Amino acid sequence: APVLVHAILEIGRVAHDALDSLSPDGERRHVASLVCGFVDTVDFGRDVERQLGVYVECRAAFHNLDPVLDKVVLEACHLAMCCRKWVAGGQHTERTLGFAKACLAFCHVTIPSIGRSFRRLDLLEHCGHVALLNGCLPHADTFFKAAVTHIPDAPRTEASTYFGVGEGDREPHTEPRLVAFVTKLVGALVAVPGHPDHGPFYLVKGLLNALPKYEHWQKHTGGRAKATLALLPLLAAYAQRRLPYAAPGVEANDVL
Repeated sequence: APVLVHAILEIGRVAHDALDSLSPDGERRHVASLVCGFVDTVDFGRDVERQLGVYVECRAAFHNLDPVLDKVVLEACHLAMCCRKWVAGGQHTERTLGFAKACLAFCHVTIPSIGRSFRRLDLLEHCGHVALLNGCLPHADTFFKAAVTHIPDAPRTEASTYFGVGEGDREPHTEPRLVAFVTKLVGALVAVPGHPDHGPFYLVKGLLNALPKYEHWQKHTGGRAKATLALLPLLAAYAQRRLPYAAPGVEANDVL
């Protein structure tokens, strides 16, 4: 199996390297689809180190194909969660915790290479959630903080697909997507414990500071107000003596 995987990787690498800036979108999409299909078929069972190694090779070989980078990030997150599920009682051993951290480090390095801003935001939030569920609190803080930091840099318009290049493939305005992302993010922040030095609300404060810095709010849509009001349920949850939910094994702000 390792020999076959290596052979297919080399074939995919040749197809990837044959693409350039003049390659039609359909050809790029086809190559990306084939590579993602290959990633789906690779299964080394509980040999998780070898599985992650394939994702590392894919990142190096297909660095110009955003769908492939997206795919390996999600697969690395899935690998970390599987590893947690396999250990007795769902509690990491020292070895499995180290592997989960390796998966998260892989994601942290890979996500900035993805071109679409809003997809990067979604993946940062997703990885933060995975880090929280695995008890990797410094990693969770890193992902959530990176997501908050990237909000002011979100574009006014963005291609609706990885390979959309025509005006018809671009959304007229991405403001609704930013509002939806903020709403999703604050739901995750309910269970995130505060920072020992910066206090329990440092991520929320950072989010409140980041929203006005987004330069493309439209006055007539009320998007900025909607994004700010999305924080009200979070603040209402913080006001309770017991939070409505928490990550298993993680002491949230109500306990702290």
